[in-house]
Amino acid sequence: MFNRRVKYSVVGGGKAKVWIAEAAEEQVSSSDVKVLHDIVIVFGGEEGVVNEGLVNIALYDAWFKSKGNPVEYSALTYYNLILNHPFVNGNKRTATLTAYTILCVNSYELKASDRELVDLALKVANGKVDKNYVVKWFRNRSIKVSIGNNVKTIKLPKNPEKRKKVLEKIAWKIIKKRRKAFEELAKY
Repeated sequence: MFNRRVKYSVVGGGKAKVWIAEAAEEQVSSSDVKVLHDIVIVFGGEEGVVNEGLVNIALYDAWFKSKGNPVEYSALTYYNLILNHPFVNGNKRTATLTAYTILCVNSYELKASDRELVDLALKVANGKVDKNYVVKWFRNRSIKVSIGNNVKTIKLPKNPEKRKKVLEKIAWKIIKKRRKAFEELAKY
C-alpha cells in the first residue's frame, strides 16, 4: 500500500521523518484510486487499467513534491493522473474525484464551478497548463472547512473492506454535488 511504502522510504531522522509518517496516514493509495475510478466509469467509457505503476508514480510524485500539504497533494495528484493516463477511460474524471477526495478527507472544500472544473481538466489534458498553474488554481479555490472551531479530518480505515465503503460514501457525496462536471468530463 502507498501509505506504508511512504513511511519506510523516508530518508533521514528527527522531526521530518515523524511528520511524514503521520501525514501519510490519511492520504490515498493506488487501491483507493482504483475504487474511485470504478465509480466514475458509470458515466461511460471502458473499464480497465493501462498501467498500475502510473497510478503509483502519480501518487508518489505528488506526495513528495507537496511535502504533505493536502491542497498541493490534491492538485499534483490531479495533474499527474490526467497526464499519466493510467486507465483505459475516465482519467480526467478519476483525477477530479481523487483530488476532491483528498481535499475532503483533509477537511477542505474546492470552490469552483462545474465549468471551471471541466476547463481545467481539458487544459491539463491538452498540455495548456503546467503543474505550477494547477497548484495555484487549487490553492486559490480550496477552503478549510470547519464546524464551529473544530476542523476534523476523516479517518480512513485500514481494513480494505471498510476503507472501500468509506471512500464510496465520500465519492458519491462529491458526485451528487458535482454531477454536471462529471457528466461533461465523460464526453471528452
